[in-house]
Amino acid sequence: MRSPTDPQAVALPMVPELLQPDREALPQEWGAWTAWSALVFAAGSWWGLPQDAPALAVGLAVGLGLWAAHPRSRWGLFAAGFVVATTVSGAAWLETNPVWIAGGVAGGLAGQLRGASLHERLQAVLAGLAGAGVAALAAQSAGFASDSAALAALVGAGAACALVPLHLSWRAIPPRERQIRRTLSPALREPALRGTRLYRQLASQDPPPEAHRGLSEVACWVYRLGLSLQQLDHELTALPAREVRQRLEALLDRIDASEDPLLRDRRLATVAHYQQVLAQVDQVRRERERLRSLQEYALAYLEEARLGLLLARTLPGQVVPDRLGEVLGRLRSDATEATALRRTAQELQAG
Repeated sequence: MRSPTDPQAVALPMVPELLQPDREALPQEWGAWTAWSALVFAAGSWWGLPQDAPALAVGLAVGLGLWAAHPRSRWGLFAAGFVVATTVSGAAWLETNPVWIAGGVAGGLAGQLRGASLHERLQAVLAGLAGAGVAALAAQSAGFASDSAALAALVGAGAACALVPLHLSWRAIPPRERQIRRTLSPALREPALRGTRLYRQLASQDPPPEAHRGLSEVACWVYRLGLSLQQLDHELTALPAREVRQRLEALLDRIDASEDPLLRDRRLATVAHYQQVLAQVDQVRRERERLRSLQEYALAYLEEARLGLLLARTLPGQVVPDRLGEVLGRLRSDATEATALRRTAQELQAG
């Protein structure tokens, strides 16, 4: 029998999103980084740094831009100094464009200042390196002077791309029907398929961001519960309770006929183990019923949410047009006048 898919090993599709606090903070930090890079570079051009020491100028611009994006961090100035030192030494050692070095180093330090995980810091390094490099190429293609503030603004904005992966959060969404059919047995597919379809219906109603996130988590939970149920079914099938009970009964019959104390003692110990196995089988069955009830609960939750979103919106019958009374009044007046004219014409004809 093929082993079922491990529920913890299944990777669900992920979508990036910006939560409300990050949606407000990202433009501010990006703007501060860009503005300070341009300001520092412009100030350095008065001293001739871009021409005499380009690596130092780039390091100062990007490093102080990093500090401006994290002004409340007590390590911000130390991070800026490290960017400057690394850019100058790296450009001399590697003999490469200092923009790439400054962008990558600043990206990694931006993640460090925010307390990001190693994976997020690596993403920030790549984003800062690529953003600064592309910005430098774009400035070169646009013909900006090597000591212009426009070049510094572009490089600063490019290096600030490192902030994007640090502000993004990833939300799991229910898998497609094809993945559900591939990973779940036919007997367990229907609840997961229904949960995915309900989620899509809910998403089409454009719920608020927090509600959208919560509904996605519930639909993913329905799918993972199906995987857990499948794993429990596999375990119950691999060790059927009937066979264990038959072994236990046969062993109990042989215990009474055992005269050897050691043999009798071992058989009694074996009986205790079999009884423990049967108790665990019953526990697994109870756990399976609990998971099934949780799955039904989650589906009922999604059903209620679907109708709740519909009723929470303004229905057409709840809004009366502003001119409805005026229109009805005119129609009544016209009807009254037409009735009077018809009566007058009938009286004239009769006369």
